[in-house]
Amino acid sequence: MPDPIGPFETETEVADVPAVRAIYAAMRASTRSGVMATRGHQLLLEACASAGVELGAYDHQILQWLAGFTPESSAVIAGIISRAGSKRTGPVQAERAALLGKRVRVTLDENVVHEGRLLGFGDGGDFEIDQDDGFVYHAWPLLAIEEIPDA
Repeated sequence: MPDPIGPFETETEVADVPAVRAIYAAMRASTRSGVMATRGHQLLLEACASAGVELGAYDHQILQWLAGFTPESSAVIAGIISRAGSKRTGPVQAERAALLGKRVRVTLDENVVHEGRLLGFGDGGDFEIDQDDGFVYHAWPLLAIEEIPDA
């Protein structure tokens, strides 16, 4: 989410947000279930990343739960998060923001590499990923991070 969205006065106003329209379009175009929650969750992760919000495992779980309501609800919460953090995002968060929720390879040193879905990161070089085996891994220092294709 490049710019903060909102504030909103009505549900009709939030329904006209491009991100909300895109979620509904994706839902109509797909035959699989869970598209709304997946897209709403991504919207919330992008808002947290753009605001420089570090997420813990339970924070991440709650965002997934919130994304299961409506696209409008996800957009309102994402707007609140992004507006609150729009003045405090630093260069480190901005570079990593686009990777939240995506599959990444994290390098700790030349011998230690972890792969999984990026859940969060902090200013001090710490990070949290959901590894392919389902284990949530939190460590530091993060030396390098790169997006990799889904397995």
